[in-house]
Parts: sequence; structure tokens; C-alpha cells
Amino acid sequence: MSLLAVITRPAHQAEPLAQQIRQLGGQALIVPMLEILPLADPSNLLFHLQQINCYHYAIFVSANAVDFALSNLEKSCFFSPNFLNNTQIIAIGPGTARALQKYNIDRVIIPDENHSEGLLSLESLQNIQRKKIIIFCGENSRSLIKNTLINRKAFVEEVICYRRCPPKLNAPAIIKDWQKMNINLIISTSSESLGNLWNLFGKIDKVWLMQIPLLVISPQMLTTAQQMGFKKIWLSPSAADATILKTIEENL
Repeated sequence: MSLLAVITRPAHQAEPLAQQIRQLGGQALIVPMLEILPLADPSNLLFHLQQINCYHYAIFVSANAVDFALSNLEKSCFFSPNFLNNTQIIAIGPGTARALQKYNIDRVIIPDENHSEGLLSLESLQNIQRKKIIIFCGENSRSLIKNTLINRKAFVEEVICYRRCPPKLNAPAIIKDWQKMNINLIISTSSESLGNLWNLFGKIDKVWLMQIPLLVISPQMLTTAQQMGFKKIWLSPSAADATILKTIEENL
């Protein structure tokens, strides 16, 4: 594989994909475009976790949401394997489902398309008038899921599990290094990280940046990337490592 890819995932989530790219003969650089931080005060999160059986559905929109939510619950001594007796769990994708399995939660609905739009197309979320739904997500998440479910007449509660911050990077120095190394792919798996990438590097050398192939994982990200001016955009059907690798192999 003739590839030198930049992976913009948070550091703790990027290494497995980087290793798989290297195993296939490519090279991978991990340059996170997001920092994931715990809440300063998790009391509201803990309150809603302890009330979770009052909801018909609980939606986890990322593996980070699972890890930050349920690790806090474990610390509170409230956690037990059957604490989800009455609530159906929905995970946005396989990575989120695997995070849930670490807490022995395996009765999970996963959409075929692993993004917000795919989740909203689930049959179980169509006729939900007066259903109670709780969404576990990060700070400043997209409002699409919440607003759509409210429009479908559900009672929706959104609970923040963690904070996201843009990274503190020496962008001019990094972009010089990238140009010397001949980067030929950037992998971005969230709208916020894509926005941070643009804010950090787009103003330094937009013409150069827009020529690099960009891999994204949802139609919404594809539209955003087109509006930014990226010339070559690869759309992976999901954020799963295997799917990203398949998309790379199909486009090289």
C-alpha cells in the first residue's frame, strides 16, 4: 500500500487504525484534531444514568460517550449488570457497541449506516410519539438527532458525558513537515475534527491542503468538505476501521 495517511482521531482512538495501515504496508501519522476531556462536574450525568430505566430508549452517539458515562457510573457504585432492565440501547456504530460490551451490555441496536442520519432511519425510531428517549453525547454535539426525535413527538433528554477541545498545535511547523513528507491522505471521522483541521491549517496553505484526498464517514461531512473546497473526497460508509481500510483500498 503506497500511502502516508494522517489520522485526526483523538490519540486514544487512533492507534488501532494506524497499526492496520502499517500492517498493509502504508504509513500513518496520528495528529489529533480533538482533545477529549472529562466533565468538571459529572453530577448531572450520574443523575440521569441512575434514572435510565425511566426511558424507552438510550442512545449513545460515540464510544467516548459510553466510556465517560459508564466509567463514572462504575465509580459511583451504582453500576450493576442489569441496571438497563427496561431500556433499549441504541449505539451509533460498531465501535460504540464494542465499548458497551466492555460493560456487559450486548443487547444493542446498531443502524446499517453508522452516522446520525443512519441512526434516525432505524425502524424503532419512527413511530415514537410520547416515547422517552435519552441521548448520551459530547459537548457541542450535532443537534440533528435530538431535534428530529422531538419533531417526531418524542420526549427527549440530552446528557453531556465529556468535553471536546481543539488541540494546541504549532500549525505552521506541522504543515511544513506534511509538505516535506508528501502526505497523500487525511482521515477525518467527525465534523468537529474536520472543522478544527480547517481552522488550524486551511488559513496557512489552503491551495495545498485542498489537493490532499480527504476521507470522511458521513454524507453530512462530505457536504461540509465540498463546501470547504476539498477536491478529492472519499466517503467511507462508517467509522469502523475495517470499513475505512476498505474505502482506502478501493480508492488508491
